[in-house]
Amino acid sequence: MKWKEFLSLVDFGISLMPSLVSIIGTLPYFERPWIPVIIGLTVLFGLIALFMHSNLSKKEKALAEILATGYFINFLEPLARNISKRTEVHFRGEAQNARKIFGLEQIEITVYLPMNSESLVQISEVLNNQKAYQNIDIINAKDGTPFWVRAAVNGNKLKIADFPRTLFSLPRFVKINLGHSKPKKIKQYYESFVEELQDLLEDNRQDYILRKVKLERI
Repeated sequence: MKWKEFLSLVDFGISLMPSLVSIIGTLPYFERPWIPVIIGLTVLFGLIALFMHSNLSKKEKALAEILATGYFINFLEPLARNISKRTEVHFRGEAQNARKIFGLEQIEITVYLPMNSESLVQISEVLNNQKAYQNIDIINAKDGTPFWVRAAVNGNKLKIADFPRTLFSLPRFVKINLGHSKPKKIKQYYESFVEELQDLLEDNRQDYILRKVKLERI
């Protein structure tokens, strides 16, 4: 871990002052001067640990917020804008007339959220399976532009499925920039991402389509 990123000079100064006060204040009460020094150092390292933990938590939250916001802005919001009361869908790889209309009540949206790197790979393999899911274009009702998604048709239901692909870069980023490589520690970033995405959807519940989004942890 690059500890300098998590302990500023200001934080160190704030930590240092109580430790000096502890040493000076307790020195007259002990015959052995090393006892107040130990007390002071204990206070110092305790405060340093608290500051570093606090700053690390802020950085974890910031990273999760950036990734979740990026996914929300680049996929979920555009998806919501392209779905209408009568949504035209074009199935790629099939004849040009392979189009179908779906109503709002016929469309389901599921975002699969991996809780570790292994489940991320599993989700990717399942959603990239051409037999289970198809590449489709949702045709914007206003200007006719296509919006790509992966979906499965089940009866009269269009089941759109997706996952945050940006999470593939998470383990490497965490290892290089924060010095963490243990799966348990990296899992915390996945959990923070889920929490941030849930908050974004909750803040946008006024949008009917976004209210339909189901988050499923894997």
